[in-house]
Amino acid sequence: MSLNDFSVGTKLDNITFYSLCFFVLFFPFSRALESLYSFYLPLLVVINFGFKGMFEKIKCTPITWYLIGFVGYMTLTLLWTHDIELADNLAKLYFLLSLTLSIAMLTKPEWVKTLLLLFVFSLSISSMISLGHYFQWWQIKNKPPINASPLMFHIHYSIFMAVVALISLHLLISTKGSLTRKLGLLLLFVLFVTTLFLSDGRTGQFSFLAALCFMIYRNFRHNIKVLLGLITFVFILAYGAYSFVPRFETRINAAITDIQKAEKGFFDTSLGIRFAYWLLAKEIVLKEPLLGVGFGDYKAAAADVLSKNDFGIEKSAQLFLVDKHFHNQYLMALVQGGILGLGLLVLLLIHFYRLPISNQNAKELSLVLISVYVVGFITEPLWLLQNPVCLFALIAGTSIALSTQKCTPTKATNKPHK
Repeated sequence: MSLNDFSVGTKLDNITFYSLCFFVLFFPFSRALESLYSFYLPLLVVINFGFKGMFEKIKCTPITWYLIGFVGYMTLTLLWTHDIELADNLAKLYFLLSLTLSIAMLTKPEWVKTLLLLFVFSLSISSMISLGHYFQWWQIKNKPPINASPLMFHIHYSIFMAVVALISLHLLISTKGSLTRKLGLLLLFVLFVTTLFLSDGRTGQFSFLAALCFMIYRNFRHNIKVLLGLITFVFILAYGAYSFVPRFETRINAAITDIQKAEKGFFDTSLGIRFAYWLLAKEIVLKEPLLGVGFGDYKAAAADVLSKNDFGIEKSAQLFLVDKHFHNQYLMALVQGGILGLGLLVLLLIHFYRLPISNQNAKELSLVLISVYVVGFITEPLWLLQNPVCLFALIAGTSIALSTQKCTPTKATNKPHK
């Protein structure tokens, strides 16, 4: 079925469709809405399919077992964790991943393009508000105009901008329409990229550039000349951002300085802290290799390692290390759940790349957007940040909805809706 086809159907379908539209339009502006929908959408699933139909739907989609397996295992680590309060706070964030299953079950393939366009529209409004704040045309929440992300923490916002920039570029490449429509999509792409590189979110910037290279490779891998030309263009784009965007230049220079300091044994910097967490993770895994230390004990484990060997890390950096998360989704899974936890995470991501999506355009977009998270996980545990985890649920849920299903679950009722 073509993504351009559009129909809603029964009254229940109408409620479901417009509920999803409302979520896509407004969740970038409201954390409360994200929490509300983590309960509302599962209720809609039950109303649409009933409990029996819901389990049939899960059986139809093998990747959901990997998601349930990963989240279920990480929840199981509560049995050997001691800091229950911290574990409870993290479990609430992991619970938001359930939005993935709800969106996957409720979304019809023909709705996906509409939902993505609404998301692009929502982020275009957000981006214009942010740029207006940055250029001091207005002020948002009494925040200083230091970067273009007043509506959301800059790391979170950079992931949103990376994702929506790639969506707009994909639509620009794949849409067959008038020159006016293509020009509009090009302007949106420029808007999102500008907002991204004016922000302080290096995680989103790095993820965007990596995913963009992957996107180019996927589309032009059979034409070496075009492939090399476009990859060269990406490097020119990155260099241009470095040369002409002071905020981006400052952040890149800071990253280079951080690496130089870490080589000399100074870790009290943004990247230095991340390097130090790798040292701590190695020691923790050597002690608890298979099952990890449990969901809530990663801080205690870090403190225990530093009490025995501080690796020459400054005291100020040590205080940070024992008070924050590991700034890496893979390390968090490894420390909390051991090799088993990391293995389940990697298996889940691999199966997202293997989703059997028959529509080639949709398949390519799904691969690129998942790649934003695969790369972003290296510098931030994005599933422990509320806004990025909800965005992942939207990306993953719609991707699953587009995948080939082997069976169709029964509705909660066979009676027609009047």
